Amino acid sequence: MVGPTMHLEEGMLVTLFAGALILSCLYGLTIGQTMFYYTTYTSDRIWIKVFVAALFLLDTAKMAATTCLIYHYTIQGRSRYGTFPLPASDTGVNVLRWTMVLISQCFYVHSLDALLRSRKKTARLVVVALGLGAVLAGWSSYIGGVVEMYTESHGDSDGLMRILDSGVVQQAVNVAADIYITLAHIVILRGFKSSLIYKTSGLGSMLSSIIIYSATRGILLVVIQLLEMTTFIVDSTNDTYSSSAVMLPQSALYCNSVLAALNVRKHIRRSNLHGPHEFQLE
Repeated sequence: MVGPTMHLEEGMLVTLFAGALILSCLYGLTIGQTMFYYTTYTSDRIWIKVFVAALFLLDTAKMAATTCLIYHYTIQGRSRYGTFPLPASDTGVNVLRWTMVLISQCFYVHSLDALLRSRKKTARLVVVALGLGAVLAGWSSYIGGVVEMYTESHGDSDGLMRILDSGVVQQAVNVAADIYITLAHIVILRGFKSSLIYKTSGLGSMLSSIIIYSATRGILLVVIQLLEMTTFIVDSTNDTYSSSAVMLPQSALYCNSVLAALNVRKHIRRSNLHGPHEFQLE
């Protein structure tokens, strides 16, 4: 067969349902966090409000595309098993998923830029350029994967292996980008802490909390990426379908991590934190 196809089996439907269930729970969290943001941060700049709206609409569109995908196989296809052409909803899910990851990672790169405003311009540009380069490399590898999917022969073993290799590269590059962003946040925040802790003990304590938050957030996202990459490799070698249960909710985790970072600013401001500007986004 030429072109993108999906081999539908019972195991695929089970993992699709599992992934959709987790995605539904996270989408509910997205709704709650979005409502909290708009009712709490009414004085935010318009571009931040548009950014939050874009995240919410992308997550909503992905939820709708996932619903259409499951409907296509269970209702329209009557749960028939076999190899079928890939439906448009599957492509839509993947495009929306990678777009949400890209936007979320760009948000964290922007926060690095905000943290380094008081530092030398050269150091600031290098740190941001490296982060943005890693993020765009991940997106570019995704585009390459899409091209491979639509041009390689899925019935040819060599063509299929090139598609699988491209998928592993996509996930590996995103893991590297997330690790870089996380380590950069931790190093920069620890630098603030070492220079300010002796002046204000409360500020040092708050910086410790932010460092823990940044590390936990980064570790969670890296673990999710590694889990998806591992399951993808296992699926490609053992003809299983466990990666679908991780792939569907992955971008929703990114979305909620960004919304959480925005919504935690009120707590930080109540503590009179005037040092790092990671959550101010001015």
